[in-house]
Amino acid sequence: MSKEYHLPSVSFLFLDFNKKNESEIALKSIAQNAKFDYKLVYLSNGGEQDYVWDFYQQGYIDNLILNKENNGLGYGTEDLFRFCETEYAVYWQNDQILGREIYQSEIDYYIKSLRQNQKIGAIGLAGTPCGPNTYSERAHIINVKFYNTIPKSHGGCGRFNHLKYNEQSVQEYFKENGYDFATTSSLWAIDNGVNTIRELPCGGLVKMR
Repeated sequence: MSKEYHLPSVSFLFLDFNKKNESEIALKSIAQNAKFDYKLVYLSNGGEQDYVWDFYQQGYIDNLILNKENNGLGYGTEDLFRFCETEYAVYWQNDQILGREIYQSEIDYYIKSLRQNQKIGAIGLAGTPCGPNTYSERAHIINVKFYNTIPKSHGGCGRFNHLKYNEQSVQEYFKENGYDFATTSSLWAIDNGVNTIRELPCGGLVKMR
């Protein structure tokens, strides 16, 4: 008799482009601190792939997607959501680590909140870097089918502009349609401490220590 296929309620969606060290730190933090049932979907967005296969063989990755070329954050994220099998997704960036132990009861509570309040579009797991009740592309949990209903952005021209997963366009969609961006009182995600300066799509610069 074949083993019954079990599908959890949530997947981590993880996008990488040539960030071996950051990705390894992030994956290890998830493996150590995610004490709930999940799958991890990993997309290598056109970069070096030897180390990605090492991650897969070490058991960090459940579903692996290998893109031949880098199509940018927006299209890469769309690929992740398209191949996500679970009802909910935890969108994760590879310069973030899971900073504390998270148990099944907590993830169940967030999913219950999303199901009971249809006006909560997503729950932020990394604070409010774009301001109170303002959608952020940093770590958050969202219903996969809901994400797939968000229309593509129509602003600008060029290779990466006509895409769905664009922080400003999702912010506008939430505001225009009355969706809230809730946040956890006890954060999951913290930045990994790499010395970088990131330009925020919502405006301004933030220095990562």
